[in-house]
Amino acid sequence: MYLASCDPSAWCTPRQGESRLGQTMQVLPAITDPNSYRDALDTAYQQGARIAILGVPESIGPRANLGRGGAETAWPAALKGLCNLQATPFIASQELLLVGQVQCEDLQQQAAALRTNEPSQLNALRDLCGQLDQRVMQALLPLFSAGFEVILIGGGHNNAYPLLRSLSEATDTQVAAMNLDPHADFRAREGRHSGNGFSYACTDGFLANYHVVGLHEGKNNAESLRQLSDTGFTYTSIHQLYQGNWTEQLAALRAQAVVWNRPLGIEVDVDALQGCPPVPSILTA
Repeated sequence: MYLASCDPSAWCTPRQGESRLGQTMQVLPAITDPNSYRDALDTAYQQGARIAILGVPESIGPRANLGRGGAETAWPAALKGLCNLQATPFIASQELLLVGQVQCEDLQQQAAALRTNEPSQLNALRDLCGQLDQRVMQALLPLFSAGFEVILIGGGHNNAYPLLRSLSEATDTQVAAMNLDPHADFRAREGRHSGNGFSYACTDGFLANYHVVGLHEGKNNAESLRQLSDTGFTYTSIHQLYQGNWTEQLAALRAQAVVWNRPLGIEVDVDALQGCPPVPSILTA
């Protein structure tokens, strides 16, 4: 399996008289094969774990989308921040399971040698993104099948596709998604990359309902917006958010998710923040 365990103590700075999440959350042991993986997940679930945390330290998807690298740094940064949070009754640390990270160093190395201004190399980069999809799904499908909610920290928005597909296959139904993002990630199906995870999930039959929160019309090409509209998917623009009442709009979004009545994925994008690479965290339930 392409899954490496994580030692939270390596990221945790202990302090006398205090407990950190890195000292209290459950941690999945080293996994050697799919059977031991499923057994370990069943054991963790029986012990109260309900929320699985998985990292995908890669920038293959963003670069295959003609973007910048750097998204691979989000996972170690998130680990450091998470493991050093205080363990208090306000956080149910016993429900957290640190699964580990998808192994993609070899794919990253191959991708680093490819240049996006050469069509053949760009195609090779997108092929690598497709290979990464398979590795991510190998880790995700048993998690969803075991009943876990998943927080995936990337990596690029390309990981939306294996998340949505794995959730759909595990629940045997089409799923819904809300994307907190200035980009719809609904670009053409031209080979896998970070800009078309949702369009692939839709065309392949896994995504039934989709709404983008905070979309910026000037940051999406005309074809993406047309495809989004033709599919019947919707968005709330960044301008609508600032002009409206946030509390009322959030309530409306929650109500929409209830009406959909499907397993739901939420993508949180931070690439609108200055200095941040394009890294999503996606919670699926």
